[in-house]
Amino acid sequence: MKIRIVSLVLAAGICSSGLLYARQPAVRPQARIYVQADNGFDLYLTAALEKKHVPVNVVTDKSQADFEVGASHSANEAGVKLVDLSNGDVIFAYSTWAKSEHKAEQTAADAFAKRVNNAIEVRRAHRRSKLSALLKKNPAFDF
Repeated sequence: MKIRIVSLVLAAGICSSGLLYARQPAVRPQARIYVQADNGFDLYLTAALEKKHVPVNVVTDKSQADFEVGASHSANEAGVKLVDLSNGDVIFAYSTWAKSEHKAEQTAADAFAKRVNNAIEVRRAHRRSKLSALLKKNPAFDF
C-alpha cells in the first residue's frame, strides 16, 4: 500500500514538473534562428547574438529555421519578437524608444540577445534541477 502511494506521488510529481517544464521558454541551445532583413536592423540583431555569445545558429533560409525574428524600427523606436515557427507562438517581444534611431536599434538588439540567452539558461537550469531532484529521490542513487 505504501509503495503504491509513493509511486502515485512520484508519478504526480513527474507529471506536474513536466507541465511546469512545458511553460518554460522553448529556446534550446543551437536552435536555428532566421532574422528578417529590415533596412540593416538584422545586422544589429545578428551582431548582438554574436557579441553576447548566445548559443544559437543564425540561418539565411527561413525553411531551415526553428524560430523567426521579426523586427521593426522607425525614427526613434525599435521592436523585436521571437516566433516559434513550429506552432506560431510568440516566445517574447521587446520594444524600446531612444533619442536616436541608432541607439534604439542597438538597445533593442542587445535586449533581444540577452533575453534569448536567458531563455536558454533558464531551460538548462530547469533541466539540471529536475534531473538532480529525480536522482535524489531514487534510492538506487543514494551512495
